[in-house]
Amino acid sequence: MVKTLSDQDLVRLFKKGRYEAFEELLKRHSSKIYNFIFRFFKNQPLSEELEQEVFMKVYQKLDSYKDNMKFSTWIFSIARNLCIDEYRKRKIRKVISLEEHLTKRKFKDGDIFLADIPDPQAIHPENAYLLKEREYWMQRAVERLPLEQREIVELKERENLTFQEIAQVTGESINTVKSRMRYALLNLSKALQSFGVFDSLNIKTHGVYENGVPSV
Repeated sequence: MVKTLSDQDLVRLFKKGRYEAFEELLKRHSSKIYNFIFRFFKNQPLSEELEQEVFMKVYQKLDSYKDNMKFSTWIFSIARNLCIDEYRKRKIRKVISLEEHLTKRKFKDGDIFLADIPDPQAIHPENAYLLKEREYWMQRAVERLPLEQREIVELKERENLTFQEIAQVTGESINTVKSRMRYALLNLSKALQSFGVFDSLNIKTHGVYENGVPSV
């Protein structure tokens, strides 16, 4: 039964012409890839479209996959690259289409999603609680991060990838990945403080903070 095989064994089986092996890989990883993409864009049709594109690329490139990298890490690297490409395309289109409105709408850190973040001060505390207060404020803080920091947080916190695996996904060195995580944690702390909820939330430091200060 293909369901009992490891990802690597399924890839080997697929290379021998067993298409059901690819179908099993699709079942195992499609929801994680979709969720990863959706957290970038908060757009269901676009996320579904990009998810399909990811697996089209996986299908096309599976013969060249080397099992010195975990399959899940490899597929996340494909999804990440597509997200980055789409993000840049959308950012360029956004700038062009809204150029005449730039004096009315303010963007920070070049992040096109910040305009969609609600003002924390405008949300009643009781409503915030109903929206799962902890998750709500943390997600708002994550969305304020620059893209290169946000993707590290998403891969580490949501997908539970190691720093080594994140380095493989992003094509960066481990030191660069850890450095971006340190700055992300610092920026998250600042954002949560600005929301007035820092004291009620704990931020995992993953060993990249020392004595409450980013280690360098």
